[in-house]
Amino acid sequence: MKVLGGIITYNPDLSRLVENIKSIIGQVDCLLLIDNGSSNFKVIREEAEKYSCQIIVYKKNQGMAMALKKLMEYAFTNGFDWVLSLDQDSIVMPDLISEYKNHVTEQSVGAMTCSIKDRNFDLTKVSKQNGEKKEYVKTCITSGFFISVQAYQATSGYEDKMFIDLVDFDICYSIREAGFRILKIPYVGLLHEIGIGENIKFLGRDIVIFHHSSIRRYYMTRNLIYLSKKHPRELSLAKALAKVLYRTIVVFIYEDDKKGKLMASIRGTKDGINMKV
Repeated sequence: MKVLGGIITYNPDLSRLVENIKSIIGQVDCLLLIDNGSSNFKVIREEAEKYSCQIIVYKKNQGMAMALKKLMEYAFTNGFDWVLSLDQDSIVMPDLISEYKNHVTEQSVGAMTCSIKDRNFDLTKVSKQNGEKKEYVKTCITSGFFISVQAYQATSGYEDKMFIDLVDFDICYSIREAGFRILKIPYVGLLHEIGIGENIKFLGRDIVIFHHSSIRRYYMTRNLIYLSKKHPRELSLAKALAKVLYRTIVVFIYEDDKKGKLMASIRGTKDGINMKV
């Protein structure tokens, strides 16, 4: 069983990237870095060569979806069986791949994820600890995602037109629609960080605000609407619109650049409705 690790980079903090590389390089058969037009790509290349990593460099930012698509193409072309995708600021625990390998033969499992500990706050509010039961999930994030190349080949793959945001949910929906399951193993296998997040209470609910930029707000909104059209059994258009409205209200109340993010949400909703599947 050959395992490919992949790290997608875009203007990374170099010390964190090196920490990331060191945490995973000994667990996989090959580590591939795909750089999305970073201004410090020369230094990234030097570090990749220092640790015997493969590297693909784009001259400009092609988006997360395109980079992940290239990662899976590389895996298929070079005979890898499973692929682990990582964000540039994620740190892998020492036994993650061996823990994943314990479950690769389970029936209909096409992808896996693990429990994740965020550096700033708990991504899922309560981080499941090692030793708890495994479970099957509908979606998971890109970082720490362990996917079978065979299962991926049964889908239409990552959609580069989505660019960034929710490309992970898209592939999860596609995998499940192809008849595979996504297993969350009972192991805290990843340290991860999502922007500048903070926990707040809104209408009696505990939620997280991320302070993403207006351009990210655009893609989040547009792609959420698009997913409801592409995967209507997983996400209805009505539910997607309700999520957009709810999140827009939260952002308008608690975040800065209110006008910019409001306009981005409006444009994203319009463009998402007009996007063709």
